[in-house]
Amino acid sequence: MPKNPFKSNTKLIASDELAGVHPKILENIGRYSEGFCMAYGDDVLTERVEKRFAELFEHEVAVFMLGAGSAANSLALSQICPPFGGIYTPILSHVDTQETGAPEHFTGGAKLIPCNHEHGKLDLEDMKYRLAYAEECGIHYPKPSVVTLTNQTEFGTHYTPDETRALSALAHEKGMKVFLDGARFANAVAAHDYTPAELTWKAGVDVMNFGATKGGAIAAEAVIFFNPDDAKDVAYRRKNTGQLFCKMRFIAAQFEAFLDDDLWLKNARHANTLAKHLSEKLGAMGVKITHPTEGNQVFVELSDALAKGLYADGWFFYPWWPPGNYRFVMSWATSRDQIDAFLDSAKWHIENPDASAKRSADSDKARPSMA
Repeated sequence: MPKNPFKSNTKLIASDELAGVHPKILENIGRYSEGFCMAYGDDVLTERVEKRFAELFEHEVAVFMLGAGSAANSLALSQICPPFGGIYTPILSHVDTQETGAPEHFTGGAKLIPCNHEHGKLDLEDMKYRLAYAEECGIHYPKPSVVTLTNQTEFGTHYTPDETRALSALAHEKGMKVFLDGARFANAVAAHDYTPAELTWKAGVDVMNFGATKGGAIAAEAVIFFNPDDAKDVAYRRKNTGQLFCKMRFIAAQFEAFLDDDLWLKNARHANTLAKHLSEKLGAMGVKITHPTEGNQVFVELSDALAKGLYADGWFFYPWWPPGNYRFVMSWATSRDQIDAFLDSAKWHIENPDASAKRSADSDKARPSMA
């Protein structure tokens, strides 16, 4: 049997997207691969998974399964924001910097308005100022339409229900909707005692993307409307944007396994625990941790020499912003041995600067770009 050329690479700690698919999810896809089934989600498995989401969130929901997070975010935003609307989002949020203008494209011209934040979480007072400014400008400024939150944020932190509730109350007072990008929602839920309901609709969230891809699926995202009336014509939008899969049962099969026996939370807890371990050990070595490590992401400031040394040792991770900052991400498949090996590498370079510089000079490895 030929060897898997990817299996032996244990030096990828750049993103949870680089991990493989959880065996239980693969197994469940196989369960539904025999025989025939109605297409486009008109099957009992898809219906069963949609009901499972209602149970999970303790609320009636309208669910639309898709294959990509950017499509899910953009489709949801297009439903709740008009072309002349303003979408308020943290600076460097995923919809702001990582979706190639898809939200603006899907909405037909709505404007993303990047806002101040603290460790990825929108600042309430800044939001009040910006909305007052928009009100003063009237029709000469995009109509405030959506506030976007991310939980877990792009900086590895989590909104509490109280923080979400305060921002949601402000948005609703202004007639706006609240959207939650939940690509790593599992990591936020797993890190605390809050329920999915407490982190979403009970705190004022109107619609969210519930991500499974980063948590161990192949390609599975779900746009969830907590007020089904808000979801009118979303089925047409999904088809129009090429996200209505004819063999929808295989996306549903991924979600069924992901949610069964709390696999989604077990995977997230594993990743969160390893991130905490990495953060604590790096901090003890004198490495500056730039954002609180609350989930599966660790943000650090590295000297140029240390970063070059780690790259020279074959470790792959992404630069972050501002320059000199980097991000490490743990996944369901990351092992404790893998992280300890990385820590050994970092410790050696810190304790042997001269030898480290020589090793780095002898290795001309290119650095990855930010992603």
